[in-house]
Amino acid sequence: MTLEAQTNTTTVGEVINGKATVTNLSEATRVLKGGLSSLAAISNVSIEYSEGEKSFFLVGNVSNDPVTGKAVQLFQNGRALYAAAGPGVEITCHGENCPSCMPDLKNWKPRCKCYETIPGKEPKCDMQSRITISF
Repeated sequence: MTLEAQTNTTTVGEVINGKATVTNLSEATRVLKGGLSSLAAISNVSIEYSEGEKSFFLVGNVSNDPVTGKAVQLFQNGRALYAAAGPGVEITCHGENCPSCMPDLKNWKPRCKCYETIPGKEPKCDMQSRITISF
């Protein structure tokens, strides 16, 4: 049996002239909801490139869950960008006094960054990363 036959994948986007776009929002949302509570809602889905990882990541805001942002590493085959059932990197962000604690992939290494704070309260934006074997 080949590795390809053992791996489940789902195409979520494509790269044209170096710019990545989401082409299948329902599948992208399903990938990002993996491992979250059934009440979790995903919004602002996009694909970002991490220079440090030399890889594209599917990124989304999360609400109704302790996780506030999530990023899943994508793989490229020609123009197609797909999420695979592993192995891959998954980043989750947990914000406290930070309504917008999201993965930041524009710098050298992925990390979580607080994009919005609550006045008078100290923001906290924690990152958890793991190698995933399924989505």
